[in-house]
Amino acid sequence: MPYKDPDRQRAAKAEHARRARRGTLSGTFGPLVSGAERLDTARDVLDVLQGQLAAVLAADDLDTAGRARTVATLCGLALRAIEAGDLAGRLEALERHLGGRAA
Repeated sequence: MPYKDPDRQRAAKAEHARRARRGTLSGTFGPLVSGAERLDTARDVLDVLQGQLAAVLAADDLDTAGRARTVATLCGLALRAIEAGDLAGRLEALERHLGGRAA
C-alpha cells in the first residue's frame, strides 16, 4: 500500500473496492484507436493525436486539471512527432544529395 498511515490505507482500499464494483477502476476512456490502424509515419501519429485531443476536449467527465494534464501530454507527443517528421525529411534530402556520390 502506498500509505504508512493505517487510516489512509483503509480509505484507499475502500475507494479501490468502490471503483472496482462500479467498473471504473481504470479511469480511462478505453481504446479510442482501432488496432487495425498503422502508424508508419509521423503524419499518421499526428493524425491519431489530433483525434485523441478532440476526444479529450469534448469529454464532459474530466475535471480541468485532468484535461490540462492530458492535453499537455498529447501536445508534447505531437511536438516529438513533428520533430521526428522534420528529421526524417532532412535525412531523406541528405540521402538524395549524397546518393549521386560514390561510396
